[in-house]
Amino acid sequence: MTRIPLVVSADFERGASFRIEDITSFPWTMAVGATGSEEYARQLGAVTGREARALGVHWIFAPVMDVNNNPDNPVIGIRSFGEDPRLVARLGTAFIRGAHEARVLSGEIPITGRMPVSIPDHARIGGGLEVPRLDMTVRAMPPEAMGLPKDAFRETERLLASFVESKAFTGAVLMVGYRGAVVLDAAVGTLDYAQNSARASGDTIYDLASVTKAVATTPAAMMLAESGRLILQAPVQDYLPEFQGPDKEKVLVRHFLTHSSGLPSHAKIYLEARSYHDILARVCATRLEYPPGSRAQYSDFGMILLGEIIQRAAGRPLDQFVKEGLLAPLGMNSTGYRPRRSLLPRIAPTENDPWRRWVVRGEVHDENAFVMGGVAGHAGLFSTAYDLAVFAQMMLNGGIYDHHRYFSRSTVTHFTSGEIGNRALGWGKPSDADWTAKTFSPEAYGHTGFTGTSIWIDPASQMFMILLTNRVHSSRTPDRMPEVRQAVSEAVVRALSPVIMTGSRGWRAYRFQEELDGPRHAAFSR
Repeated sequence: MTRIPLVVSADFERGASFRIEDITSFPWTMAVGATGSEEYARQLGAVTGREARALGVHWIFAPVMDVNNNPDNPVIGIRSFGEDPRLVARLGTAFIRGAHEARVLSGEIPITGRMPVSIPDHARIGGGLEVPRLDMTVRAMPPEAMGLPKDAFRETERLLASFVESKAFTGAVLMVGYRGAVVLDAAVGTLDYAQNSARASGDTIYDLASVTKAVATTPAAMMLAESGRLILQAPVQDYLPEFQGPDKEKVLVRHFLTHSSGLPSHAKIYLEARSYHDILARVCATRLEYPPGSRAQYSDFGMILLGEIIQRAAGRPLDQFVKEGLLAPLGMNSTGYRPRRSLLPRIAPTENDPWRRWVVRGEVHDENAFVMGGVAGHAGLFSTAYDLAVFAQMMLNGGIYDHHRYFSRSTVTHFTSGEIGNRALGWGKPSDADWTAKTFSPEAYGHTGFTGTSIWIDPASQMFMILLTNRVHSSRTPDRMPEVRQAVSEAVVRALSPVIMTGSRGWRAYRFQEELDGPRHAAFSR
């Protein structure tokens, strides 16, 4: 039962007998109008109100307040008090007064869509009318349409370009969303260092690296948890009986999502393993480094095993389950594992890998994921800024996008709330140990990827920020991404400061303003 009482309403325009049998019956409203008596109208409202309360109805839709002044309109007729607007107003007010005396709400009824004109039979219903629909998507909007200066992000774009010039990466795409609108869609640099290299854009496909955990593995766990096929509090051994060793019976599925299972962060298993199942067996055999649930320590290993758990619970391969349940319905058509060869011109290359002895492009950069066939719980997903903007807005909407619900709001809140340390379920949280606590609200959640990718979503200010680079091209050293992420994030927050006000801890309360509508960018159309 809900803790918030329900309001029950009913259409009782000439008494409860309008909808309920064997109850006080009244003549049509025009009969009361013919008497011209406010007292009769008041009594009609009072009796209707008392009987409504007896039926458990709190709000009656009555009386009809239309004026019967159009002989070509067959709908109003005897449902109206009459053709005199003053009579209709006088008797209608008396009815409402009687209903209020009976302690029910009364809302007068206009006959919706009926106009005092004749409409030819061949007229198309809705023709010439623009019917607005509640916009649950993300759309491109100029900054000034959202209350920002036209050049609000000039500093941010210059900063991003300066990192390209200093060779922190060959190119980058930065996308900022605020209250359902993309207010910054900036792309700088190129896909690689070749002279004829393609320019980076919102359609450039990047290897997300560990952002896979947040955009694929975690949503897959959310879908399974909602359907009851994955129990977060269940021991991992219920799904992976081969996960054996000291204290491993204490490891719960939840611990993999919060990086608190006790497993180490990473190891170069790919140097010895030769297949998906080989890596899986070696991770299952890895000893725990600390008691499960005692602290959080970021771990690829937990997410590798979670990917396998998801496959077993779903009865389908991880990539297929994620595509069918989330990516395809969202219209994220440039997102997925193991991108097809025809997409290579749009894919930013990563490292000139000394282990593989070639420039990695269109295959996962993470070596363990590569040995696993390119599909793993910890890495392997490729995507674009445009697609990730759709995902981020869906999360900000509480699990809804374009009038389709993917997750319940309570599931989104549960998975993105702090659990242990700076970890939520599958997501990172702002931390006092770095710049994030000064930039995002405590409600925010995000994830970063080794290849130079990141996504942050902040419900408190209704904003998201997506930064995609290929900083490991053509070498993984040096790594300037901590500097880049902090500088870019702080510049974005400064740009948004006219509408997002900085508080003492660095988090903002956004200023409420009138919703503005605008054309949806083609990149965000399904």
